[in-house]
Amino acid sequence: MLIGRENALQCSIWRIAESIARLDPPSRTSSLLTASLDMFGAAQNERFAFDSPVPADLSWMLMGGSMLAIGAMGCHLGSSGARQVVLTSLLWGCGSAAWC
Repeated sequence: MLIGRENALQCSIWRIAESIARLDPPSRTSSLLTASLDMFGAAQNERFAFDSPVPADLSWMLMGGSMLAIGAMGCHLGSSGARQVVLTSLLWGCGSAAWC
């Protein structure tokens, strides 16, 4: 219902813009038509963004990527030989926050 109303309003705006384009020179109406195209394109992009669902596996991909990064950082800290208490505690904190 809302999309049908939006399409009707868009058609009426285009009719008004066409009548203005017939009366005025093209140099002045080109900015009006460009702004109308931008407005309708932004509305369509926003509608598409709200209608498209978030992938179900996104949380698992984020969890896996964070665990991979934490593991790589732990491997680097373990192979460096020097103890770095701040980075190790940060590693533990990030690991526990990722699983909570």
